[in-house]
Amino acid sequence: MAPLLPFSSQLVMVDTNIAASAPSDQDIMQQMEFIQEEQRKALLVGEKRDISDLVVEYSGGTSTMQAKVKHLAERYKHIRRVRGDGNCFVRAFAFGLLEFLQKEENKERLEAVSKYFNGSFEQLVNEGFSILTEDFWEVLMEELKETQKALDGETTEEERIERTFRNMNDDSISNYVVCYMRFIISAYLKRNAEEYQNFISDNITVHEFCIREVEPMGIECDHLQIISITNSIVDALQASIHIEYLDNSELPHTNHVLFPDSHKPFLYLLYRPGHYDILYKNES
Repeated sequence: MAPLLPFSSQLVMVDTNIAASAPSDQDIMQQMEFIQEEQRKALLVGEKRDISDLVVEYSGGTSTMQAKVKHLAERYKHIRRVRGDGNCFVRAFAFGLLEFLQKEENKERLEAVSKYFNGSFEQLVNEGFSILTEDFWEVLMEELKETQKALDGETTEEERIERTFRNMNDDSISNYVVCYMRFIISAYLKRNAEEYQNFISDNITVHEFCIREVEPMGIECDHLQIISITNSIVDALQASIHIEYLDNSELPHTNHVLFPDSHKPFLYLLYRPGHYDILYKNES
């Protein structure tokens, strides 16, 4: 497999038509560099933490936001933070999927999901994707094969999840898995272009949207991408994802949406504008 090349950094466009009292271009770039450096220090996928961390984070917020977070804390026990690098949804989905498949009772789903992804590469190539996508596909398939081996062995669920945690924090594995998931999303949208064309603005085609907003690393995902990845895999997985929306609305609790709404969720996500983290239900 070819070595992982560093993904190109995002260009920061600065408006030069600003008041003289505003920060200079150099000040803005230094601040951006500081933020990016802080992000690079964070794990790609963090440790599982008590939900009280989220409560503390919003202790200085508005009464409405505190009420929403308290409502979340009553229903969820842990939070796992994901690096805010524009790939957080796809990375959270990939980690959540692999974590879910480590459970002994999900062996049949692992087999079905592995079968789906095993056939996906040939389908992508047939639909116009480069043969070079094989490098990304092989990394994902290796993770699924290792999961199967671990389940067939004498490892504990905790040990299997720890292996997934280590691998999904390895750039050379995690970014390849995320990139391949982006290809899956893109292929689904292109395959169903007529159905989704009206949901795309800026007078561009679905194909152009995929090239610009779906396939590149570091581009945040919106509802179309979420619908695409969940619909792509739902027949094999027979499960959905549940997203809690923590926003500035006046409601005293979060809204949530199930993607798709036909199955029980295997993954719970917390959405805050521009970012996703993983939640774990309070089973009690």
